[in-house]
Amino acid sequence: METFENVSCSLCGSSTSIPFSAGSIHLNIVTPLSVSRCAQCGLLFMNPRPSLASRELIFAGGKPIGLEPYLQSHARYGSVTQSRLPFFRERVKMLKRLKPGSNISVLDIGASSGEFLTASIEMGWKASGIEPSTAGVEAAQSKGLNVVQSTAERLPFADEQFDIIHSNHVFEHLADPQLAANEAFRVLKKGGLILIEVPNQFDNIQFFRDRVFNRIAVRERNIRSIHHLYFFSRRTLAKLLVNAGFENVQISDRYGRNRSGFAKLGSLLTRLAGKLYLGGPIIQGFGRKPGNS
Repeated sequence: METFENVSCSLCGSSTSIPFSAGSIHLNIVTPLSVSRCAQCGLLFMNPRPSLASRELIFAGGKPIGLEPYLQSHARYGSVTQSRLPFFRERVKMLKRLKPGSNISVLDIGASSGEFLTASIEMGWKASGIEPSTAGVEAAQSKGLNVVQSTAERLPFADEQFDIIHSNHVFEHLADPQLAANEAFRVLKKGGLILIEVPNQFDNIQFFRDRVFNRIAVRERNIRSIHHLYFFSRRTLAKLLVNAGFENVQISDRYGRNRSGFAKLGSLLTRLAGKLYLGGPIIQGFGRKPGNS
């Protein structure tokens, strides 16, 4: 089994990339793994990266040869999601303001154990989800939720079936996010709304500041060093949606909790700088499918 693979840029198809050493340092990864920036469109992605066979083995709980230092523990995404039901209830309220109406159907890409779907059903929506992990699908189905085991790059749904597509911190993990965005466009109804939220891990104002002052934080070497395959910025997330055919594309920043005391002033200044340049640590991309439903 090949442990590593080289890939072209998902957004533009270019095979020319430039090493982004600051990203590799922060993730605490070593060769052959590397964070690279597409020389044509600027997308940051891991290249070389763990191969498809390696990722499937990791997903099943295995430890591919050459990746053992990153696999002392496995990330428990489901347990994190389960604590976020109140957050998803607020997210659903926001989506309802953007896409009002009755008989709304929503698809959650990367549904995990189904908390966003639960919040959607509470709103009176018809909710479906896709999730690649067996554990997530079983947990969601045990609650009576409609979750299908599948990948985002191959959605098992007919064309123009959903009014809203939602994805929360999933596209950075995907093998081919552009193919997944194209699939989302296909299954969304005309006039439908998409919301994708991802971390802006390296092209945000805080990381830029840390690079300038040579104080890049080095994370612990573990599964989270290699679980993101793509690192979007405001510009590349917008390009992802535009490439797929979405219109009225808007990108917004989201930050964590407000700080207090003297730290609050620094936080406010950083956020102001982020509005002018690069953005914050989390970004949301909104788009509409052309036409009227």
